[in-house]
Amino acid sequence: MNDKIIHIISLIKGLTFSEKLEVLKELINELSGIKQQLEEPANDYTVSQTKQEQLLETAAKLLKKDYSEDREITAFTNIDSEDFYEEG
Repeated sequence: MNDKIIHIISLIKGLTFSEKLEVLKELINELSGIKQQLEEPANDYTVSQTKQEQLLETAAKLLKKDYSEDREITAFTNIDSEDFYEEG
């Protein structure tokens, strides 16, 4: 155990029985809230999805000049419409 936990336990030992029950109830409520957050990741996904879209948009804007002016980057776009698999 780390020092923080040891300190908390020593404080709890000094409480009355009813105070210990109150602390226990609060811990259960706290853990229930954490459990609920872990079981409902949809909100986190929405936020991270939005952030990901913003990052991709920023990257696209930064690379736009390179893709419009650098022929080495776009050299193979001329054959994009051609199939490149072997028949037979």
